[in-house]
Amino acid sequence: MNDREKLAILRMNPDLAGLGENALHELVVHFDEVVVRAGTCIAVEGRPCHEFIVVAEGRLSRNREHDLVAGESLGWKAMQARGIHETTTVAATDARLLVMSHAQFAAVSAARPRKPSFLLWALPSSRRPLPRRQHLERA
Repeated sequence: MNDREKLAILRMNPDLAGLGENALHELVVHFDEVVVRAGTCIAVEGRPCHEFIVVAEGRLSRNREHDLVAGESLGWKAMQARGIHETTTVAATDARLLVMSHAQFAAVSAARPRKPSFLLWALPSSRRPLPRRQHLERA
């Protein structure tokens, strides 16, 4: 699979939707391509999550959720929290996956734009003027 095909798959992924084109180009090198056979266990419920996986081809079956197809992923939230897998995932068909480890995932997290934080200032609860300070004079 070449970089152009990988980019097309990453553009479909909702977890990476906030990234611009340049950031996606930088991230392609952090993904390893893995081919798994049908029936291969990808993740076990309750075990630590060690990889972020994006499905490139094929279908992954999850025991309590919808199946994952091309462009969908698993492990984003668990990797951020260094948590566990929420459900067992098995390859329903032969599948091609883009896989990222913890070190590679740190690069993605650093490149992903953060939501802006706003600082809210307390406003007076009434419309009466604030008392004048005697030691301050107008310029």
